[in-house]
Amino acid sequence: MNKGCGVEFLNAIEQIIERFPGIHTACGLSNISYGLPERKILNQTFMTMAICKGLDGAIVNPLDRKMMANIVAAETLAGRDDFCMNYLQKYRICYAEFLISYFVLMSIEFNIAMLKVMNVTLNSTERCFY
Repeated sequence: MNKGCGVEFLNAIEQIIERFPGIHTACGLSNISYGLPERKILNQTFMTMAICKGLDGAIVNPLDRKMMANIVAAETLAGRDDFCMNYLQKYRICYAEFLISYFVLMSIEFNIAMLKVMNVTLNSTERCFY
């Protein structure tokens, strides 16, 4: 990768936004990290930087939870999230998912512990459900 490409891209986004008010911008994000190790980290960081310069959209993996969290946080910090409502909504959803998974896990572990206390042994098929 040419060491100046990332900076040039960020400068170009900023200049396009300034020269053409109301225009929308998008990019193929992963091109910045092509051939490098730990591409996800570079892509997440670059996405945050690009949003701060005015990038509106990018081709990203929507299943990459860290990327999606970085996008929401960057949009909030860039002033694109009135009253932080989108950030708060995503936080509440993620926190609820965490609590649900935590309590399900605790319930499973509790049930297994109770079976052990009662000296109940599980065969391999029954263990699949716990």
